[in-house]
Parts: sequence; structure tokens; C-alpha cells
Amino acid sequence: MSTDWNAIAAIASAIAALAAVATAIVAYYQTRAASAIAKSTADQALELAKFNAELISLQHLDEQWQSQHMIEMRCSAAKALLEGRTNFDLDQILDFFEEIARLVKRGVLPVETAWDAYYWPISNYWRVSSAYAQKTQDDEGATWNNLPIMVAAMREVEAKESTRAIDQIAPSETQTKEFLEDETNLRSLERRP
Repeated sequence: MSTDWNAIAAIASAIAALAAVATAIVAYYQTRAASAIAKSTADQALELAKFNAELISLQHLDEQWQSQHMIEMRCSAAKALLEGRTNFDLDQILDFFEEIARLVKRGVLPVETAWDAYYWPISNYWRVSSAYAQKTQDDEGATWNNLPIMVAAMREVEAKESTRAIDQIAPSETQTKEFLEDETNLRSLERRP
């Protein structure tokens, strides 16, 4: 019996080729799995970074809103609005709300987060100052141009969360008056021991 070395070599070559194909298939699936894990990790890192930016922005906004300087401006603006007039402090409050609107527009702060933290003050100040803001825009151009868009978006969130129609969620004249009266008393609350 003679050994056909050519046949054995051909079989060995075929086995080696099959092993190479199997190795390539395993490597492909491992690379695909590793890529999916890397993408998932990158997506999680991105979500964590966005959440961190949201928290930092919210903390910074809250520090501003609760600062002594802002409380004094809120008192002054509320008093002026109750007297039927506007003042520089109202401009500063609208600027603050515009900053929130810009953060929402850029996706740094979700509208739901802005709504949760600032819906009531924004709604009440906007109720009594939107005509003034519109006149200022007409006179000066792009002033507070993101604010009306955010107010509308916040109203949609409020309607959804409260399960009421949009036309039923705006603060009433009485609620706004009470809100502004509360704002005028903030300064005296700060001085209490």
C-alpha cells in the first residue's frame, strides 16, 4: 500500500483553510461584539456627560436665582409690575430666563428640567411682561427671542403633566398678583434670623 502524499497534502490544506475561515469568522464576531461594547460604553459616557452638564447648569442657575442680588432684583421688579410699570431689574430677570431658554435650545437643559425648576416664576413673570418683551423686541431686535419659544414648550409640558388643556394652565390674574406680592416679600424673608 502506497501512501498518496499528494492527497494527504490536499486534505491537510483543506483542513487548514477551513480552520482559517473559522478563525476569521470568530474574529469577525468578536470584533463586532467588542465594537458594540465600545459603542455602548461611549454612549453611556456621553449620557453621563450630558447629565453632568445638566446638573451643573441647574446648580449654577439655582445659585443665581437664589442669590441676594437676584432676590433684590426680583423684589424690585415685582414691585414695579404690581404698580403697572417696568424697570431695569425686570430686564435682568428676563435676561436670566432667556439664559435658561438658550440652555434649553442648545440641549444642555431639557425643557422638562427647566419646567420642573422654573415653570411657575417664568409663567407669572411672562404673564405680566410679555407685552413689554414684545415691544422691546420690536424696538431693539433680537432681545429675549428664545424666551417665548421656551414658555410655549413649558406650557406643553405643564399641560401634559397636569393633564389639563394648554388654555387652562396659565396662571390667573389673581395667582400672578399673589406671586408678585410674594416676590416683593423675599427681601424681608432673607433678613430673618
